[in-house]
Amino acid sequence: ALRLAARAHHLRRWAVPRASYPEGRPGYLRWRRDQKTRHAAELRNILDEAGVHAATADRATAIVTKIGLGTDAEVQVFEDAVCLTFLQTQLSTTAARLDTDHVVGVVAKTLAKMSDAGRAAALTIDLDERGTEIVTRADLLGPA
Repeated sequence: ALRLAARAHHLRRWAVPRASYPEGRPGYLRWRRDQKTRHAAELRNILDEAGVHAATADRATAIVTKIGLGTDAEVQVFEDAVCLTFLQTQLSTTAARLDTDHVVGVVAKTLAKMSDAGRAAALTIDLDERGTEIVTRADLLGPA
């Protein structure tokens, strides 16, 4: 179920562009929440059509929607993986769009969602100089 959830994390994310929601944090959070719900529904449809056992489909959709984050080990592994992927593949493009203090805040919030092992892994990612500075500053801030 965890692997199925990981594959569905950004399932057809392009179908609902971020620009279709209002600017700012409230619009972003609503877009993200709606995306999770849509990803889970689309994943459920795909798994049902493929004949995947209902219990496995239930579990995969629960992981995608992050039900139990902080208390469910598999959901936490999923969140850690999502956060590590963001830091490794999207931090530099995000940092290019935003001022440094803003990005440090974003990364601090990202690190706060992660387990101790996930945060430790985040500090080992090979980043450019600015990315390393951002992650180090965010880590020093502690939980947001």
